[in-house]
Amino acid sequence: MQKLWTSRELEYAFLFTLRKVNSINVEGFKPFFQNLPIDPYIKGNYRFRRLSRFIVAEDKLIKLPHGFLFQSKDYNPLLGDIKREFAELEDALIELDIFRNLVLAFHDSCKLHPEAEIGVHQIRTICSPDNLGNPAPEGIHQDGTDFIGIFSVDRDNIQGGETHLYAAKKTKTCV
Repeated sequence: MQKLWTSRELEYAFLFTLRKVNSINVEGFKPFFQNLPIDPYIKGNYRFRRLSRFIVAEDKLIKLPHGFLFQSKDYNPLLGDIKREFAELEDALIELDIFRNLVLAFHDSCKLHPEAEIGVHQIRTICSPDNLGNPAPEGIHQDGTDFIGIFSVDRDNIQGGETHLYAAKKTKTCV
């Protein structure tokens, strides 16, 4: 029998959705992961990163002026309360139809408000027998955003790897 949720439970529920996107050929993204600058905020020189911010207006992707990433220590215990600046995504990447289509699909899937800011974090993590390549060295944390899309472009010469999503301690999950 399916559980019926009370309005209070729904008010505090998180929805996790796993979708496989087959309509976008990720091969076109691969070259843009070769020239990522090192993430200067993480020790170990294993994480590379760029960040740009966008809004969607009338089905057009509009790049916002250069900004920074700021998370409170409440959300990120390792790098919280630090104003972090990253290089912008390459213009050639932003101009790709597959990039535009991916961001528009995310915007549509989440039913975002037209002026909702969308931060695109392009991250490459490398690993070796001596370095596990931990993409989230801050451990379990909140990003301080309402919607997160994780899109994998490539996995080369690795075994294993997991992504964990957690509900906040004071909420219930709805699956």
